[in-house]
Amino acid sequence: PKGWPMDDRSLSKAAAAEAFEEAGAKGKIKKKPVGSYKYTKTRKNGDLLECEALAYEMEVSDIKKKFPESDIRTARWFSKKEAANHVAFKQLRKLIRDFQPPKN
Repeated sequence: PKGWPMDDRSLSKAAAAEAFEEAGAKGKIKKKPVGSYKYTKTRKNGDLLECEALAYEMEVSDIKKKFPESDIRTARWFSKKEAANHVAFKQLRKLIRDFQPPKN
């Protein structure tokens, strides 16, 4: 999930809110991003906007069946390799493939 900064939340908390809104994911999110990637967004009026997204690690503890975008999205779990293969942005594919979760 990706979204825009929110005035009332830190960037990591905004990322957690997006994870819930777009996938029903709840859990503990790290405050420091694990990386970033750039992409071009096409606005509704056709203009192109260059964006940089920060990626945050979230330890998911719950997945809700009903979430704000559940009528237009289906949440699915993937291995890192499968997830990377489903991503259009080259930098994000690399970020997913290279991510190493901390050892408990």
